[in-house]
Amino acid sequence: MQNPWVTIGLVALVVVLLAVLWMRRPRHRHRHEPPTIEELVAAQVEGDERLVEVLRQQGVDLNSPRHIDLEFYTPSEDAARRLVASLEGLLPGEADVRPSVQEPEWAVTYVVSATVSSIVQPQAVEQRIRLAAAVGGEFDGWGTPADKR
Repeated sequence: MQNPWVTIGLVALVVVLLAVLWMRRPRHRHRHEPPTIEELVAAQVEGDERLVEVLRQQGVDLNSPRHIDLEFYTPSEDAARRLVASLEGLLPGEADVRPSVQEPEWAVTYVVSATVSSIVQPQAVEQRIRLAAAVGGEFDGWGTPADKR
């Protein structure tokens, strides 16, 4: 017959090992938690750097004003209109507000005349992301023709 203290000791050891493993597990956010503003800004800035490099290789003058499309998605038409009002307070532009193919979302394209170098400044990126988030929407990026102006 086995000594009960050996059994108790083995059970205690297993419990301690499980507790240690539990405490040392990676702490990932739940999949349903949206990314933070800082994470969104970092991802956008990283993507902007790649796009700027492509434009640079194509000979685009990054410091010359050009038409730039700023793309957003919002949860409703009302949110889209509020976003446009906020954008108009920042810089002049023309807005196109329409239902998205990904209903029930609404798409906003805000066309501005600006330099690429000003559009990709992290502060400007963060400002656009925050404006979109304030109406429950998201900034989806920007684009410009690759012509050499």
